[in-house]
Amino acid sequence: MEDHRPLTTAEEFLVNCQSGWKPVGVFYQGSRVGDAAPACYQMIFQRDGHLIYDRSHCAGPDTSPLAGGSWSINANSLDLSVRPGNIYGPPTGGHIEELTATSLKFSFRGDPDKITEVWACP
Repeated sequence: MEDHRPLTTAEEFLVNCQSGWKPVGVFYQGSRVGDAAPACYQMIFQRDGHLIYDRSHCAGPDTSPLAGGSWSINANSLDLSVRPGNIYGPPTGGHIEELTATSLKFSFRGDPDKITEVWACP
């Protein structure tokens, strides 16, 4: 059955970034420790709940979009069915720390071992 309810504000923030969310980095105790995904990836949240990792801006032989599966969000967690390139946390997303029209921050594990992943919508 298809979901016809209006999108929540959080869902709107995610899907309105039509150019794709770009990885900023992964942070541990305030220090950058790596990348959330290759810098050329763009994470695109579609209104129908599908998630696409667009690699068309990447160099190399395989630059076709990589369909990532699905996504969902509630008041304080983001669920992603797949996260290519992620080596720092669970493949399913995490606790939302910040979500605006231009910034997405979510974390896994609690303090003092919290890891925060940051994405931006240009």
